[in-house]
Amino acid sequence: MKKIRNIIDSELVIRTNNVRLHQEFGEVGNSSKISIVNEVTVFTTDYIVNKVNYITVNGVMLTGGVHYNQLAPNKIEISNYGAPVRKNPTIITSILISYYAGEPATAAARTRIPVIGDFTISPTSGQNGSILFDFTIVKNDATNIYWSIIKDGMHNPLFSGASLQTLHSVSTEGGNATTLRYILTEAEYLQRIGDKLRFTFIVVYDMTTDGSNLDEKIMISKEYLIEDKKAFIGTMTGTPTSITTANSQNKITLSYNLFVPASNFTRPFTWRIERKEGANIPTSILSGNHLSTDRTGILEDPTALVTNYGDNKQIKYSLIVEENGVDSVLATAVTAINVPALIKDAKVGYLDASIMSYIDTGGVRRKIGSLGTAQDAVEFRNRVPNNIFTKTIPVGYLDTEEFIKASVYNPAGTIGYVHFVMIVPDVWGPIKFYQTLGMVDASAFYAINLGDGNTAYLYHIAPSSSSLPSDYYIKRR
Repeated sequence: MKKIRNIIDSELVIRTNNVRLHQEFGEVGNSSKISIVNEVTVFTTDYIVNKVNYITVNGVMLTGGVHYNQLAPNKIEISNYGAPVRKNPTIITSILISYYAGEPATAAARTRIPVIGDFTISPTSGQNGSILFDFTIVKNDATNIYWSIIKDGMHNPLFSGASLQTLHSVSTEGGNATTLRYILTEAEYLQRIGDKLRFTFIVVYDMTTDGSNLDEKIMISKEYLIEDKKAFIGTMTGTPTSITTANSQNKITLSYNLFVPASNFTRPFTWRIERKEGANIPTSILSGNHLSTDRTGILEDPTALVTNYGDNKQIKYSLIVEENGVDSVLATAVTAINVPALIKDAKVGYLDASIMSYIDTGGVRRKIGSLGTAQDAVEFRNRVPNNIFTKTIPVGYLDTEEFIKASVYNPAGTIGYVHFVMIVPDVWGPIKFYQTLGMVDASAFYAINLGDGNTAYLYHIAPSSSSLPSDYYIKRR
C-alpha cells in the first residue's frame, strides 16, 4: 500500500501484477511535470512510455487518439476537448497516468539506430559450389542486436546469430566459430540454371535497455546468378579401355583436357586427376591450379599395375576441379580389368585294381570313395600313387567329344586289371562321362572332393584289362 497524494484524500493501491507498470500523478498548475501549451495540457513522465495503460482526469477515463496523444517518448498531451482540463485556477484538476515504463527518461536519448555497414556474397554468380557471406553491423545506440540470413524468403534462416561482424566469412560468438557458407548442390544448380538466388540479411534490434521493444528491423538483399553454362569443360580418355591378360608390365595412358573460358582465368581454382583402383581410396596422380600451363596433355599412369589370373576390377580416372572447397567431376575414364582365372588341366590315368579295394580299421573290405565322407579323400591321397596319371587334358575336352586315350602305367607288366581315374579342377564344374554307346550312369563313378580345389572321379564297377582299358570322352553336366 502506497500513499498517493494530491489526487484524492483516500488511498490508492499501486498494481504490481503487470511488468514494469508505472503510475504517475499531478495537479494542473502546481506540478513540475505538467505544463499548459496552447490550451493543451502536457504531462512529462519519469520513464519512457512504451504503452499507455490508462489516463484519468478527475476520475474520468480518457480515450487514446481522442482525448490524448503521445508527443514524445516521455511526453503525453491531454486535450481540453471532450474531457475538460479545467481552466479555472480555483478548481483543482487531478490527473492519473498509468503506463508500461521503459528506461528512465533522464537517460541519454537513444536515437541512433544500427546500420548494416556491409553485406556481401562471394561469388555473385557461377554454378554449383560454395557461396560465402560476410557482413558488418555498426551498433550505434541499439541493444539486443540479432541477425539472420534467409534464402528466397524462407521462414527458417540459413544462419543466425548476435555477432557484429565476420572475418573471412566466419562468425564467432562465445568462442564458437561458424563459417557462413551455403552449398549450391549440383541438383539445385541443374534445376535453377539461369535463375537468381536471393539472400536477405535481417537485423533485429532494440532501442531500449530492457529488451522491451525487440521488434524493429533493417534488412538488405543480395542476389546470386546461376549461370546457364559450366565455367569449366573437361574431357579425358584412357588407353587401353580393357585388360584381359595377366601381366606385370601394364601401362595405361590418359589424354586429358581442361578448358577454362578466358573470362574465368583469374578465378582461383585447383584441379587434379584422381586414380581409383577397385574399392581402394582414390589417389591424385596429377594436380595443378588456375595458373597451371599443363591443363592439356598426355599422362602415363605412374602407378605400377600388375594383373593376375582371376582379376576382375576397374581403374577409374576422374578429372576434378575444386572451387571454394567443393569438387566438380568434369570427366572420367575407365579401364576394365577382367583376366580369366587360370584353369588348370585335368589328370587322367588307371589305378591298379588291387589297390582299389582295401581293408578298413573294422576289418571290412572297402573301395576307395565308397564311404561318402571326408575319409574318402584321405584314402585316395594315401593309396593312389601320382605316377599312374599318364595324361593331362585341357578344359577344351569338355566341348570336343574327343576320347581321352590315356595309357596305363605298367612298367613291370604285372598289372592285370585297372580302374579309370581322373582328377578334375573344380572350376570345370560337374562333368559327365560318355562311351561309344552313350552316357555312362553317374553312379558308376565315385566323386571324391579332395579339398584342394579338385575332385577325383573313380570308376568303381568292374575293372577293365590293362591291355585294353576303358576309355571315355567328357561333357559338362
